[in-house]
Amino acid sequence: MKAGNRRVWFIRSMTLLFLVALFGCQNYEDVIVREKEVTASDEERAERLLNSAREYLNSELYVQAEGACREVLDIDPGNKGAYSILGTALWRQEKHDEVFSLYQSYTEKFPDDSDGYARLAAVYGDRGDHATAAQKMQKAVELNPEDATLYGDLGHYYVQLEMWDEAQEAYEKAVDIEPDNDTYQQMLSKVYQELGKTDELLASQKALLEKDPENKRLMASVARLSIEQGDYDTARDLYVKLLEESPDDIALQKNLAVIQLRGGDTTGAVASYQKVLELDPSDADGYIRLADLQSSGTVRNYQAAVQNVQAGLNLKPSSAHGWSIWGKILERQGSMRDDPNDRIERYRQAITKFEKAAELNDATWSEYARREIQRQKRLIEIEEAKIKKQEYEQLEEL
Repeated sequence: MKAGNRRVWFIRSMTLLFLVALFGCQNYEDVIVREKEVTASDEERAERLLNSAREYLNSELYVQAEGACREVLDIDPGNKGAYSILGTALWRQEKHDEVFSLYQSYTEKFPDDSDGYARLAAVYGDRGDHATAAQKMQKAVELNPEDATLYGDLGHYYVQLEMWDEAQEAYEKAVDIEPDNDTYQQMLSKVYQELGKTDELLASQKALLEKDPENKRLMASVARLSIEQGDYDTARDLYVKLLEESPDDIALQKNLAVIQLRGGDTTGAVASYQKVLELDPSDADGYIRLADLQSSGTVRNYQAAVQNVQAGLNLKPSSAHGWSIWGKILERQGSMRDDPNDRIERYRQAITKFEKAAELNDATWSEYARREIQRQKRLIEIEEAKIKKQEYEQLEEL
């Protein structure tokens, strides 16, 4: 040290000693007290370590999080927060056996804490032991019967075990506690479906739709279930709404036509199939179905029906359905006021169409056509008998 620096150091040291002597020992004692105040207690140290563990966990530094938690538990063996973070850190490191032991010891140390049983249930569930998982979760539910999450998890394990009645009870309780939780409602709907409880399933799906009125999947589901219940008006309204969002969806348009037919709205079904053909002019079956509707007793547009069934058969000449419908159009086309010979001619023409359908060996429509051939023959016999009767009555008058 240079002489000049040593002199400066010496002067400063002497000055400090002088000030200490001047102000007395009281100032020195204050310094000692302040140092004791900032010294961490075990509780404070544990809290700092726990905060560090949380930060490590959030940063995916699981080894460091584990180490911090173990230090906390060395200081405070009853620290529940440390157990929770440690369990997650071990799980992320795939130390599953250690997690299992940790939560077992937790339930022994805190037998009245539902969280420990819930975590232990999750470990059993991960091991595929859903029966034991359900037992542990049932214990958690008993300790904390107002926690919807516990009932939801219990329902999950019962679903894995295909214990549908028990799953229904668990999910219904979860929905009662948290009616706005869509996950529980969706799982409850699944359980209702497994149990074949259509009424309950429809009510559940409607409840979900009320919360999410623009959900297309739910709209289609409620529509389908409404059809099963015979509520065609609700189903129709939902499909109309779906088509407002997707006006070019051919499948939706066809489904709407089916619903309209089941609801007795043949005119509406005709309009729906016309829309289908606007969207896809190559839909042979669409032409044939439209022709069937147009020749029905409600519409009776036989000219359009013939044109459409011919268009369908031009696209698909192997359609036994199409040939059968053409045969039916010919039968329907006439009136009882027509001349019997004209009706006989139409029935004979119908037979030629049904015969083409029968030759195609379609599982449904060829068999239908064979029955219709016999029916048309009987109709011809009836008309021929009427003609003979008229001839006889004319002879009687003479």
